Amino acid sequence: MVFRKGQVTIFVIIGLLLLIIVGIFIYISSPEVDIEEPIRRQYDSRLDNVVLSVERCMYLLARDAFEELGSTGGFFNLDSDRYIFGVSPAYVNNAVELFPESGFVVPYWFGSSSSPNCEECSFYLNKPSLMGAHSGSIASQVEDYVSDNLLVCLDYFSVFNDTFDITWEDDPVAIINFYDEHTEVVVDWELDALLVGTDLTLYADIFSADLDLRMKKIYGLASDLLYQSIISRGALEEFSLEVSSLLGSGGRDAVIPPRAGGVYYDFSAPRIWRKSDIRNVLSEAFSDYISFMQVFGSYESYSITPGSTDLFTETIVSGFSQVVSSDFDQIVSTRVRFNYFPSWPLYVDVHPSLGEVVMPRSGSILAIPFFPISYSQYDFDYDISYPVLVTLEDITAFGGEGYLFQFAAESNIRRSARYYDDIEIVGEAEEHGFDSGFGEFIFRDVPVTISVLDAFTLEPVEGVEVMYTCVDATVGVGVSEMVNGRAVIESYLPQCVSGVFRSMGSFHSEVLIESIVEGENNEFNLRVYTEQDIRVYPVKRMLGKVPVFSEEDLSIEWDWSLSGGEYYSRFADEETIILFMRLEDGEPGSFVRTASINGSVQEYAEVSLIPGKYDVFVFSNLHMGEGHSIEYLETEKEEFCYRNPPLIGSKKCEVIPGERINDTLIIGFLQLDSSTSGPVEITMDDLRKSTMKLYFASYRLEDLVLTRDLEVIGAMVEASESHRSLLLPVFE
Repeated sequence: MVFRKGQVTIFVIIGLLLLIIVGIFIYISSPEVDIEEPIRRQYDSRLDNVVLSVERCMYLLARDAFEELGSTGGFFNLDSDRYIFGVSPAYVNNAVELFPESGFVVPYWFGSSSSPNCEECSFYLNKPSLMGAHSGSIASQVEDYVSDNLLVCLDYFSVFNDTFDITWEDDPVAIINFYDEHTEVVVDWELDALLVGTDLTLYADIFSADLDLRMKKIYGLASDLLYQSIISRGALEEFSLEVSSLLGSGGRDAVIPPRAGGVYYDFSAPRIWRKSDIRNVLSEAFSDYISFMQVFGSYESYSITPGSTDLFTETIVSGFSQVVSSDFDQIVSTRVRFNYFPSWPLYVDVHPSLGEVVMPRSGSILAIPFFPISYSQYDFDYDISYPVLVTLEDITAFGGEGYLFQFAAESNIRRSARYYDDIEIVGEAEEHGFDSGFGEFIFRDVPVTISVLDAFTLEPVEGVEVMYTCVDATVGVGVSEMVNGRAVIESYLPQCVSGVFRSMGSFHSEVLIESIVEGENNEFNLRVYTEQDIRVYPVKRMLGKVPVFSEEDLSIEWDWSLSGGEYYSRFADEETIILFMRLEDGEPGSFVRTASINGSVQEYAEVSLIPGKYDVFVFSNLHMGEGHSIEYLETEKEEFCYRNPPLIGSKKCEVIPGERINDTLIIGFLQLDSSTSGPVEITMDDLRKSTMKLYFASYRLEDLVLTRDLEVIGAMVEASESHRSLLLPVFE
């Protein structure tokens, strides 16, 4: 059969029509497919300005709402009458007023609902959820604000009166979608736009705008900081205890009553303090020192090299650095600050006391006329409550303009200790049925049993408080009690995949990752470590000068080399600082222990450790003292000659003046961490031993003959990298 060209063309056209019909049929009969983000409609180009105006208002309104929510901890249009602030005694407050008489209030996310003399004390959690259909969630608050104010922002489309007659049947409905790297606001709103002077009506119904705001991540970081550091670790209570201890050091001569000042025997009257003075001292100290609290790895966080400053500052910085497990990108781009100001409330009570007067327990032990001998016990306990404002500033948000999110929490100690174990839910969380920290996990209906064992002896351990973390939320499970020879916690938890059990307080546990599944055997064993006391003997490995032949100018140079001998001798004015920083997931964690040895009389230091990998530092300083100096370095003149270029160049000589050292001199150093030759692993078997020999590089002062011999300082640092085998600790 022969086809003509015209016939071929007709068949091609028919074929194309059939393909189109089949395609339309398949499209119509295909099921709808869910997608993560809404489809943007293709509007008529004549509606571009209308659409841009709507989306511009959506953006501005959503940004305003998020910024206000960020300043108040997630509460929009905050009614300050609902909260108590600026009231004395301070422990009755549940919010903080940032500036006096301003009415600008930030509610506590976490605080006390009990008086100081409570026996079964309870706390509350008042943190708004990020998502949810209820009115208290952050998403719902922003959605309502955008929906309610969109027409006002657009001035009811008055700018388009000459072009369009815009009408609508239903009010706009806003929807907030949170993604990892941005936040989206979508408005479902059917608009009819009649082109003026024509019968043509154009339509628009879905609008969307992106905000350069990682709200999901910054809210997650705030939640992680609350649950992991403030609630689980008790970071604010640790801060209060540490500062009050430091100010109370010095026995009866301390600035404030000491927590452990001991007993004094004398002929004089006991020391007394006034509570108002104590409160003023603590208020100023909390305000000054709380700036040292930081989140490890966050933007502008810092660390102090051991020995670079005084031990007081080192202790503050290392002890108050919070390690938070959260999104890494969010942490490094967020500036985290903790704030307390002296104008904010502070509740302080000291035991024992007589009203406003604080004085020690005293008594007479020898009643001789004119020579009475008495004793005074300077051991005091503190009750303290005050608010702390936690601010998180994402420096990358809104094109680098930044975004601030903040919340308040209360620091509470009673009788010089943390005093809470149960969390009571109030406020928005209670109203909408959210459990303590579990967000959408609202049902605690799965029975769980946790057996707590001592990791050293495998014996049961009672009195261990356990927390459970699921996703980004943490909840208290309970405290282990002895039942039929086992230390157990029997509780109910929501279902969760790969949640984490951790112990709290003086007990430390490895991370126990377990899923809780309804219908399965949800019995788990949690092994905890109690800190083991061990004696640490700092031992010197001496650096000595050895000859090294230089091929460049055929000369003999002197270099510093580490010997294998042990050297225990110490100077009377030598101070050795030892620092152990336990690693968690390869990074320094919250477990930090320090010890120091002063002078030649003290042979060892005692330190309490648990098994794990540690960054270990030793920094030994020799304090010359006023008017003293090292004479070994005071030479007449030192001539240093070299050839440039080597071998064939002309000989050049320079004179280096002598040097007198009458300040502190570094006499020993050790650094075993990831930046040198790697951290040190300390096992349970190691801690069963009674002593640890901790080696560090040092040198003999008599070897410092020339000024250039100060290069030994650099050699000590390099020894941690090149002589690891000689510097590893030995347990005996």
